[in-house]
Amino acid sequence: MRAIIDYLFGFLFSKPDLIKMFTREGSQPTLEQVRAAIKRGAPVKARAPDTRTVLMLAAVRTQDPEVILELIRAGAKPNERRYGVNGYIDTDSDSPPTHSSPTTALMMAAESNPNPEILNALLEGGADPRIGNADDWTAFSFISRNAKLKGTAVYEILRKAHENRKPADFICSSVAI
Repeated sequence: MRAIIDYLFGFLFSKPDLIKMFTREGSQPTLEQVRAAIKRGAPVKARAPDTRTVLMLAAVRTQDPEVILELIRAGAKPNERRYGVNGYIDTDSDSPPTHSSPTTALMMAAESNPNPEILNALLEGGADPRIGNADDWTAFSFISRNAKLKGTAVYEILRKAHENRKPADFICSSVAI
């Protein structure tokens, strides 16, 4: 009986955790699950201990572009950056972090998500493809590593944005947005 009461209390009074939803092994939350979590008060601007945002986790994990757009509509910032000590990216790995790591949701999706519609959703939601990380690697630098996206329309969009950067873009890419 105590277990049932604890479960109901937790269900009724705790906020859902989008970070846990997207980091659970093998998890790919559906649009309905994300909407329900947001409706129950899940913070869309939350960060995982490694400083990735909910949107960054979704950009890597989901195959549904509507999940990306729902998070952005709920307040997730598509140009938010992953941060760490001295400008390096914090990781849980034993290897030292590098500047050549993706630092925005668009960069992360470009590097590891095989679905071009996820990148299109991020761009539609306001992700800036001209932003660079500490080494000025843009989303195009990362999509070049993703064989499944080479030759797609979004690959060309990112290539053109990378090639057409202006000096002001390089200055702005060093500043957190």
